[in-house]
Amino acid sequence: MKKMISGGLPLKVVKPIQILAALTVTAALSSCGLVSNVIGEQPINDPFHVDNQEVDIILSAESPAANLAVQAKGEQGTSFTFSDQDFDLRGFGGDYIKSEVGLASQVIVTKPVAGTFPESFTITNMSATLTLSDEGGEGGAARSAVTTSTVEGALTFNKRATCTDLDVSCGYTYDEASGVALASVLELSLGLDPDTDDDLREAIKIIQLAEENSPNTATVAFAVTTDSNPDLAGSTLTVTLKEGKSVVKL
Repeated sequence: MKKMISGGLPLKVVKPIQILAALTVTAALSSCGLVSNVIGEQPINDPFHVDNQEVDIILSAESPAANLAVQAKGEQGTSFTFSDQDFDLRGFGGDYIKSEVGLASQVIVTKPVAGTFPESFTITNMSATLTLSDEGGEGGAARSAVTTSTVEGALTFNKRATCTDLDVSCGYTYDEASGVALASVLELSLGLDPDTDDDLREAIKIIQLAEENSPNTATVAFAVTTDSNPDLAGSTLTVTLKEGKSVVKL
């Protein structure tokens, strides 16, 4: 059935069942993730609040072995607090968060009083673990989320500042020819791996500003192996984190 409007043009009657069908199709597209794919990745500023954070790594002697005479290992973490962020997920729960994290080009070695600074050293087997937590606000349950990143390749610091063994600390600058891009050496992500989906949901609850601002705690812990002559056993290696590109996928 058609109705006529002024000018003689036919006006099609839209039935309620057609409206319902259109809404059903829209909901299906959304549930299939097509709407999310259209929106895509959105930039987010330093979601884990790591930029310019200093992390001390205390180095101890490696287990004795004939070929490990110049190695030392460190596993140490640094904690810091930060406020919730007011970012908009447009009603989506979040598909993933991905944050590139680099290291400042200079690191600091603080040696024991009787120690000796090597001319250079190399870091291998580096991994970083980030743990986020908060107390959940008024009456809320405590939350936590964990993500880990591993550095692929060796990092060589062969440009030593002018230091003598009478100094307590000495700066070493990264050798860009090492082949590893120091500015994005780590990737702290949640949700890219299905095993981290639960941590992603918890992380969003932790860092997103809701009705009230609940202070958050982040702990960054490194595990490293250093190679130098003399070794760095008993020294503290201080690295400074630098945030790179960070995105959230809706």
